[in-house]
Amino acid sequence: MNWSLAKSKPYVSASVAILFFFLLLGAISIPAQAIFSENIKQHDYSAYLLVSNTGQLVLSILVVALMARVGVKKAGVFGYKGLGRGMLLGWFGLLFALLLLTVNLVATPSEFFVVPKTIPLLMVLLSAFLTGVFEEVLVRGLALNLMLERLGGSSKGILKAVLFTSLLFGVAHFVNIRTVADIFPVTIQVLSATMIGVYFAALYLRTRTLWVPIIIHAAIDAASFIMLVIVSPEGLLALSQQSQDESAFLGSLLSLLITVPFLVSGLMMLKKHTAEASVPSS
Repeated sequence: MNWSLAKSKPYVSASVAILFFFLLLGAISIPAQAIFSENIKQHDYSAYLLVSNTGQLVLSILVVALMARVGVKKAGVFGYKGLGRGMLLGWFGLLFALLLLTVNLVATPSEFFVVPKTIPLLMVLLSAFLTGVFEEVLVRGLALNLMLERLGGSSKGILKAVLFTSLLFGVAHFVNIRTVADIFPVTIQVLSATMIGVYFAALYLRTRTLWVPIIIHAAIDAASFIMLVIVSPEGLLALSQQSQDESAFLGSLLSLLITVPFLVSGLMMLKKHTAEASVPSS
């Protein structure tokens, strides 16, 4: 990617970057789903996760290399200086992950639970972490920084960059339509991801380290992913069928409503960030 072009056409460069790498991820995960479809039907995700995790790791490395190529400085993106403060600042995201895990556990009948095997458990947790790494380095590390380089001098520019990249992040979740027959729940995922994306972007801008949104992103994903290994195949099938009944509509709307606080929290942090950025240094 040409750096001068990226600066002159930030909307285009951010869109192309996100679309390109999500398509690459799809080119890995979709064939893997087909190859291991019989295993997945039996709720054995080990082989699929091995391929998916490897793909996300490789793509994350490529994104980081591209960040360096176009001028996004590693020291200003992957530093640990603001990590402790950032985790405190991201308390809402951590609380949400805990509540999500609690709801998942409470909503699952006790007879469906099984003792997880060590390797599948580690693979699922690694998958949650690598999903956080890939999506954050791509959307917040690369795309957002590309836009901020051109638009980020003012509070309006920062807001435009955050909202646009968050919208791209949400739209990218339309790829999930391949596994869901109804477009409505996928649309809800897109809207929810957009709002949560604003929150992740605000955390990054407030702390100047991607590790904060990566860890919180991974924690939220882990709260759902872990069900794949602590619930029996029969239980997962029953829960899947239950989620497709007449209550699914209300459940989807509820999942959208509970992500609204992420948008509110993100916008509040952005307001404070832009206010501090506008104060001239002494």
